[in-house]
Amino acid sequence: MLYHKLCSKCGLEKPVKEFYPRPNGRFASRCKNCSKLSVRKYEQSEKGKIAKRKYNSSKKGRAANARYDQSEKRKVDKIRNMKKFTLSQHDVTPDEFNRKFNGQNGCCAICGRHQSEFKRGFAVDHDHVTGKNRELLCGQCNLNLHVLENKQFVEKGNAYLEKHRC
Repeated sequence: MLYHKLCSKCGLEKPVKEFYPRPNGRFASRCKNCSKLSVRKYEQSEKGKIAKRKYNSSKKGRAANARYDQSEKRKVDKIRNMKKFTLSQHDVTPDEFNRKFNGQNGCCAICGRHQSEFKRGFAVDHDHVTGKNRELLCGQCNLNLHVLENKQFVEKGNAYLEKHRC
């Protein structure tokens, strides 16, 4: 019985559990690490990007994407990725974010709607002058607040509306 195998890519001898099994009972010629690196390299190439777009637009690809979109894993991944992005942008630790979130009962600080009503996670509102973090807002309130903070835009916007009043 085979216990070790030589990887055709890196040339290292590794246990067979480090190789993907094939349907015919044999093992792949490349170890799992080399296989993953090759796939990643291909996916980042122009040829791989074209193939991915083609697959995603196919009937089979759309069905797979629909299954993933409805899965719990996607929901968890989406929340995790949004949180990572939000936290990294504003130097907020996960503990700080959770304290603010729990302190607001999971609701937007302006409109009061719960995060479960939104597709995206909350934004960490911050003062653009001082950089100081404030509270957590839904995307719509965060965008509207950003507009209100720009005094020139508010004045020009009011002038525009006044000009077009009947």
